[in-house]
Amino acid sequence: MSRTKRVLILLGILAVLAILIGDAFSGGCSQDGLWSSSDTQTQVDVAKDEGAATGGEEAAGEAAGSGEKGAEGAVSRTEGDAAIAELFEAKAQSTMVKGSGQVLRLLSDDNDGSRHQRFIIELASGHTLLIAHNIDLARRVEPLAVGDTVSFYGEYEYSEEGGTIHWTHKDPQMVHVAGNIEANGKRFQ
Repeated sequence: MSRTKRVLILLGILAVLAILIGDAFSGGCSQDGLWSSSDTQTQVDVAKDEGAATGGEEAAGEAAGSGEKGAEGAVSRTEGDAAIAELFEAKAQSTMVKGSGQVLRLLSDDNDGSRHQRFIIELASGHTLLIAHNIDLARRVEPLAVGDTVSFYGEYEYSEEGGTIHWTHKDPQMVHVAGNIEANGKRFQ
């Protein structure tokens, strides 16, 4: 391979890295960018509700980008019980959300395709969520028992049962924003 080709390839790689780093510092990409969404995706503008969850926001830590607006003006990340209730009412999809709740039920793993540890949590408001934690990409949340308090940062997907939280792990391709679960003093991602 000629020196000119190697230089051109290196410049192409550097240009891609510059775009990715710029997007990371600007709060992610719009629908036209790397975090593309379906045309039917609903995103809601939800104001942070101080004290919506009793202790939920403190347990989950400081908001990562709460209320941060993307290039198109839509809120891509929210937090707290009130925000999750509004996402549910709007039948929202693909919205990063932060919250916490108590484990209500432990379910069997979903072993179809990527393996997911599944459990249901109840928020302080009484709203329930299915947590689907990818155990092919992240450590299993252990120990975990009914009644444990769990904090999460992941992607909300609407369901009639209350919604599902997934993407509670790092993306190996570094395209999707990383999520996490915190339980019993440990962070899993």
